[in-house]
Amino acid sequence: MGSMPFVNAVVTKGTRSAFIGTAINFLRRNNFDGLDICWQYPTSRGSTDVDKERFSLLLKVM
Repeated sequence: MGSMPFVNAVVTKGTRSAFIGTAINFLRRNNFDGLDICWQYPTSRGSTDVDKERFSLLLKVM
């Protein structure tokens, strides 16, 4: 599995927005009060430095 699910979620502004929207809907629908995003580590296991930057953008927007 590696980093690919995260890489796919952060690759563009559109995929980041889709991930954020889906996550927020899921949290609200299930009455959750938070989200634990654990990508260990954004520059290894099939991802690059660019993916780390994109992951940071995702978290900033979220």
